[in-house]
Amino acid sequence: PIFNRLTRDLTADSTLLACVYRVLHVHCHRPSVVFKDYPGRSMYEADASETVLARAIHLLTLGVYAWDGDVPTGSIDSANWRSQGGDGVASVFVNFDRAPTASDWVEKVLLRNPYEIMRRKEYRDDDGCGEQNILWLLRQVALETQTREQDMSGFLGGLD
Repeated sequence: PIFNRLTRDLTADSTLLACVYRVLHVHCHRPSVVFKDYPGRSMYEADASETVLARAIHLLTLGVYAWDGDVPTGSIDSANWRSQGGDGVASVFVNFDRAPTASDWVEKVLLRNPYEIMRRKEYRDDDGCGEQNILWLLRQVALETQTREQDMSGFLGGLD
């Protein structure tokens, strides 16, 4: 039970999600194609760590399973769902009046507008270029045919 609580708290935390988004964004945007003045621009010019990327993806995987609904339906009502985790001040569910579901987590994390995650003007869609959500960035990682180390293996083994 305590692991489930910690996992829910961690994977619903807005600060952690901003870090995960930034890791994916940096990995998917090569320095030659970064046109905006993102904060920490040097991150885009440095060699990206495949280990950091793997950990970010692992955190998202934990999130999917944490909100998968392993608690029987009806056992957590809207009055006490917060005792199961995911209710912190920085939680994406802080204003929920009912128990969040896996689909709520997907909507609030994977499909969320990048500006709502980062809260920086650089991630706003004012110019029509549009920043991509986490799900789109994950797709880009999955479809890679080579890593930044240029070893042609790709993050997921060079999917064809």
